Amino acid sequence: MSGTDDVAPSVVLAELARDLHAESECGVEAVAPRIARAATDVIEAVEFVGVTLMEGDEVRSTVRSDDVAEQFDRLQQEAGEGPGLDAVRVGRIVHAPDLTSDGRWPELAALVDEKSPVRSALSFELSTRRQGLGALTLTSTSVDGFSDADVERGYALAAHAALAVDAARRHEQFRNALASRDVIGQAKGVIMERFAVDDGRAFELLRELSQSTNIPVAEISRRLTADVGQSADSAKS
Repeated sequence: MSGTDDVAPSVVLAELARDLHAESECGVEAVAPRIARAATDVIEAVEFVGVTLMEGDEVRSTVRSDDVAEQFDRLQQEAGEGPGLDAVRVGRIVHAPDLTSDGRWPELAALVDEKSPVRSALSFELSTRRQGLGALTLTSTSVDGFSDADVERGYALAAHAALAVDAARRHEQFRNALASRDVIGQAKGVIMERFAVDDGRAFELLRELSQSTNIPVAEISRRLTADVGQSADSAKS
């Protein structure tokens, strides 16, 4: 267990929870690889890890520990079925002791038997009480590679991971909101100066343009300030 053999799993999980919480301030892209690394720390039987994160019904990002995990994820996508997809779609723990003989996913079983060394898998939905966020998929080259204790540890890890992902998304949303507010303020300043209007009227003009073009106010503001910046650079040169 990568240096954690003499440490109780509950202690390892507690330390990982603190680490994940701290890294959540860096955003989802920083948290996902840490979740993958954490899985190998908590569960000795884990050989390959995949972390799939969703944005609504769309895949936002998928982090794999190595080429084998990437290939297994690709085979699931090709077959349109598998433990990771079931964990996302149905929202549960999915345990597959022998993928090559599992009747739940016959197409995946055939592909794995032919193309992948993976033989057993554990998938956990990453979710909060508010929403599903993705899935954590752990795999092994051994049939019956995961014990009941591994399932329990994986479930605990997935719970911590989901909270970290949720926190990371909240941080991202907050930063994006601040950035949008700043750029809208800059755009209003440009309009106020160019058209000699007050703050309220400048925002009304932005909103009217947004409605007529079906482009968000923040995006229009970014384009406007970018255009002004380019014009200023051109004038200097």
